[in-house]
Amino acid sequence: MTKPTSKSSKRRHDALLSKESSPSPSKRRKTASAKDPSPSTPSTNDLVHDLKYYFDDGDIDVLAGTVLFRVHINKLKTLGGIFSTIFDMPRPPTDAGEVPQLPLPDTDSSDVRYLMAYVYGDVLLRQMTDDKLCGKVPWNATKALLKLSDKYDFVSLRHEVIETLKFLLPCGPTYTPASSVITGIPKSEQTLLMRVLPFEAINLCRRYELSALLPMAFYHAAQLPIADLLVGVPSNGTIACLPMDDIITILVGRDRLKLANRNVRLRYFNEFEVDDWSDKCRGRNNQWDLCTNYLARTQQEFNRDGFMDSRTDVLDLMTRASRKISSHLCLNCADDLKQSLEDGVAAIWERLPGYFDLGRWETVVEAQRVVDERYRD
Repeated sequence: MTKPTSKSSKRRHDALLSKESSPSPSKRRKTASAKDPSPSTPSTNDLVHDLKYYFDDGDIDVLAGTVLFRVHINKLKTLGGIFSTIFDMPRPPTDAGEVPQLPLPDTDSSDVRYLMAYVYGDVLLRQMTDDKLCGKVPWNATKALLKLSDKYDFVSLRHEVIETLKFLLPCGPTYTPASSVITGIPKSEQTLLMRVLPFEAINLCRRYELSALLPMAFYHAAQLPIADLLVGVPSNGTIACLPMDDIITILVGRDRLKLANRNVRLRYFNEFEVDDWSDKCRGRNNQWDLCTNYLARTQQEFNRDGFMDSRTDVLDLMTRASRKISSHLCLNCADDLKQSLEDGVAAIWERLPGYFDLGRWETVVEAQRVVDERYRD
């Protein structure tokens, strides 16, 4: 993505600050509805106040579509970017009691509402759950804020959004289990979101050059049914889908993940031999026959049920299954199983970008660093 030059940015900034003042509140009786028709040039009578972010003591009217947000300049200036440039420029005089208007062309009012929620502290990024075990990802707000941070050069906000997305899409050479909870979505919509979210995550990574987050976005997509990948998922009157190149990448990656499940994550069972294991277990305890017999049966069940060759969730440490199996083993064998699973998952993590033809973690992280530097320049 090519960032605007200083001259082109100045022209855009100059055009945004309107000389028109907002009509007095008494002339506008409407309030913002959930869906905004957003005509390209709304008339005064079409304008509506946002239900929440319209303050009587506000000193700037931000216009998005047909919705007016009367807010405070000092709040907007904290975002930097275009707002810092605009509000540091001389402003045209206004009559007493009139508030200047700042139109944001081609910007959805719903996105601006999330932006106002962020600057007024109603949407928080990089937040953990109360038990500190999971990171909160306000998904719809995060998407909107990423879009606006890119469009209006909000560098700090963009960084905050990316760090929040890392709860869901961790990255880097050191394995960090994804631990996140999606917030701001009604329970009735959460099942559908889990089918749509991988598509949205990949498209966000592509559009906003988030190369470091792309491997995990692909990994999440690889957990979807093949029909969802090929046909797409109906959502809000549209079909959530991906370009064919990405679909092919995910399908190839799925097959590689299945091989990794047998050969890397579950190598403890894949390489298990009764005679060999008897020698390992004998001498450390007096139940080697119990351990080997149970492991042999488990290996047979995994192969019979297709567990060895059908799983793509290879970053899962299988904590519950591991505990159940370990309860039938001696302490030494249980420790061996736990260590083997941890080593296997760590090895898969190290290779994860390569499963989707993205190279190594160092490659995608460095590409992300270069993009981030360009935003800061």
